[in-house]
Amino acid sequence: MEYKVLSGEYSEIQLATFSPATDNGTREYHALIKLKKVSGLNASVQLDLLEKAYESLKQEISPATAVWKRYFLSDPCNQYTLFDKPDVAISLVGQPPLDGSKMALWCYFVQEGRVDVDSDVITLTRPAYKHFYYYGLNDLSSGSYAQTLKLFNDLKGLMGRDKLNMAEHLLRTWVYVQAVDINYEGMVRARREVFEQEGLNKDTHYVSSTGIEGRHYLPSNLVFMDAYAVQGLKKEQQKFLYAPEHLSPTQVYGVTFERGTVVEYGDRKHVIISGTASIDNQGRTLYPMDIQAQTQRMFENVEALLSEAGAGFGDLVHAIVYLRDIADYELVKSMVNNRLPDVPQVYVLAPVCRSQWLVEMECMAILPVSNKNFAPF
Repeated sequence: MEYKVLSGEYSEIQLATFSPATDNGTREYHALIKLKKVSGLNASVQLDLLEKAYESLKQEISPATAVWKRYFLSDPCNQYTLFDKPDVAISLVGQPPLDGSKMALWCYFVQEGRVDVDSDVITLTRPAYKHFYYYGLNDLSSGSYAQTLKLFNDLKGLMGRDKLNMAEHLLRTWVYVQAVDINYEGMVRARREVFEQEGLNKDTHYVSSTGIEGRHYLPSNLVFMDAYAVQGLKKEQQKFLYAPEHLSPTQVYGVTFERGTVVEYGDRKHVIISGTASIDNQGRTLYPMDIQAQTQRMFENVEALLSEAGAGFGDLVHAIVYLRDIADYELVKSMVNNRLPDVPQVYVLAPVCRSQWLVEMECMAILPVSNKNFAPF
C-alpha cells in the first residue's frame, strides 16, 4: 500500500493507493479530505474549499475515474441545499467531523472503469464484474421499524431490476439511525425480517454492515441507508470473518450482520470490516466508561479480523472512527495515529448502537493475490 499526504493551506488529503502486482491491473484510490483553519467560515465557504481540494486530488491521480463520495456533515438539514445533482454517487450523512470543521469527504477512485449514475445507484463496470453503489435510501413511514422495512424492500427492488439478490450479491450496508439509542431496535427487527425472507440467516450468512447514529437532511427520516453489491462473483470468492477467540457471532445479541467479508479477485483481496467496538466472544461490552481500554480492545478485535483474512493494519485503505462523546476525541485520535500513522482516517460524532460502547471503527483493506481461478478486479 502506498500512502501519501497532500497538504494545502486549508485542507489535508490523506491518500491510499493500491497497485496490483500485474502490469495490466487497475489501481484503486481511497482518500479522506479534511479541512483545517476554517473556524468561523460558513458551510458554503467550507464546501468550496473541500471541492477545491477534491479537484486537486483528481489532478494528482488523473486519469482515474471517480466512483464514490461520502460527505460527513455537521448540519445536514441546512447544508444539503449546497449540493447539486452529483456527477458520482453522493452520500450525505449527518455525522459531524470532530476536528472542528463543518464537513469532511471520503472518496474512491479506480484507474479504469465505466461509471454510470442514476438517482439512487451508481454502477462501476469492469471487464468481469459490475459494482453497484446504492445511496441515500430512505422512507417517511412512521417509526424506525416501518422505515427500515420499506428501505430494505426498496433495495431489494432496485437490486432485482439488475437481476441481483441480497443473498448472492449484497456485500455491505451502512444503516444510519437517528437517535440510535431509541430507534435502533426497530431497525434491527425489520432488517432481520427482510433478511429471513431473502435466505439470510444464522445458517447461511449475513452482510457486513455498520449500524450507527446518523442524521438525514429530512428530520423525519429516522433511518436511511447506503449499500454495495457486486455482480459476477462466484460463491467461492466470498469468505466471512469471525475471529471467534475475540468476538461473538452477532446473532448472540440479536443482530444480523457479518463481522467482516473477504472478496477475492484474481489479483487482489478486498477485506471489508464492519463497525467494530469493544466486545468479547460472549457478546459482552468490555471496559464500560473506559475510553482508553475500549479503544485498545477495538484495535485487538479489528486486528484479529484482518489477520483471519491474511491482512494487517498496513493493508488498510481507510478507517472511519465513530465516537459517542466529543470529549474523547483527542485521546482516541492519538491512539489511532499511533497504531495507524499513515492510514487515511476520519473521526466523527456518532453514538454506537449500544450505549455502553464509546468508540467504534470500520475499515477496509486491500492486498495483492494471484489466483488464476478468478477474474481480476
